[in-house]
Amino acid sequence: MESKRKSSVFSGILVLSGILLLAALWFGNGLKVQAEEISISDTTVILYLSGGISEKQLTVSGAPKTAEITYRSKSPSIASVGKSSGVITAKSAGKTTVICTVTDENGDKKEFKTTVRVRDNIKEIKLSAGENVQPNALRLSTDYKLAYTCRTEAGTNKNTSNSLYYEVTAPMGEISQNAAVTDGVFRASKCGTYLVNVYVFQTNSEKNKWLSDRKKYKDNVLVTDTLELTVTIKKFKTKAVTKYGWSMELPPSFEMSASQGKDKSVQYSIQARTKDKLLAMSNIQVIVDPLKEAGDLSDLEYTLKTVYTEKMLEESWKKAYSAKSVKVSRLSMELVELGQKTVLKLYYNVELKDIKLVQKASADIEIESLVFYNTLYTWYEGKQHVTVNVTDAGEAIQPNISEAARKLVESMAPSDKK
Repeated sequence: MESKRKSSVFSGILVLSGILLLAALWFGNGLKVQAEEISISDTTVILYLSGGISEKQLTVSGAPKTAEITYRSKSPSIASVGKSSGVITAKSAGKTTVICTVTDENGDKKEFKTTVRVRDNIKEIKLSAGENVQPNALRLSTDYKLAYTCRTEAGTNKNTSNSLYYEVTAPMGEISQNAAVTDGVFRASKCGTYLVNVYVFQTNSEKNKWLSDRKKYKDNVLVTDTLELTVTIKKFKTKAVTKYGWSMELPPSFEMSASQGKDKSVQYSIQARTKDKLLAMSNIQVIVDPLKEAGDLSDLEYTLKTVYTEKMLEESWKKAYSAKSVKVSRLSMELVELGQKTVLKLYYNVELKDIKLVQKASADIEIESLVFYNTLYTWYEGKQHVTVNVTDAGEAIQPNISEAARKLVESMAPSDKK
């Protein structure tokens, strides 16, 4: 009897132990069992500093109601996150990781990681025709790799994520059939003036939406810029002009005036008109000075190198245009053969900013910036010193004034030699 009682008690203990063991397995490992069901809403997040999504809410599903959920960012300077809210906020461009920790009432923990990429947006962009390319003197059927400078929301000049779209139009606004930009390369099949427009988008998806409906998705465009390019004719007609003992070839559309001094020096002033038939800023000035004896070109070269320095040119242009800022670049000098003569050629670019032209009879004229492409040709013709000074203001002129000046230099000679 006693034996049966012990056996029954022992069996009861085994059953109870089994129940307790199952309970321990179930309740003691509650988070571990359910951890397979716990998940984070996002494992990858892309944010933008501005002009797009700059915040993202992370959420956890499947966690016990009694669990504590906290968030932290490895790099708060790139993206911060609310410790309990799970709201990620973009701070600066870069990549970081947000770690979510789920802790149950027993102290067991489970971590989830979210990769956060913060992208910068272009807020300013400036197109150019490329290094050492004069935008109003492009060649037909020639490739030109366009360049741009930009400023992003973070204040840098670098961008790797925004999508750019180029479109070429005629001056009146219609899409051009004679020029295009492919992979950032401009090429024209016909001479003329073109407007290259660049549009900046956050992503290709935003760009494609805009292309499907420009009016509906107009806000997808972050910023734009327009660059005027002129493809000039290389071969053009000229007419012979003879005044004060000198003959030269000029395009028929160019206008020339001339005057002679008491010392027999002669000055020619040549101007062109823009595509709008307005008198251009670009001009050619020719001066012929008589000498007592023939000059030496090597002496002239030495004099020009001494006089025409960047500092001298900047001071001269600054005074002439009352500009606050003047920058001379690409200053160079060389001997070239043009026609039947050896000519000393000097070239430089000058950029003027914050210009104020004082007018006596009207209000002063204020101009934000101007760029000039300047060429000076000089040589001796017997006992005469000839200087041709070309000021190219980058206007759309056919033919380009610098090309016309080169033709003038090639053809210019005393009329008795013609």
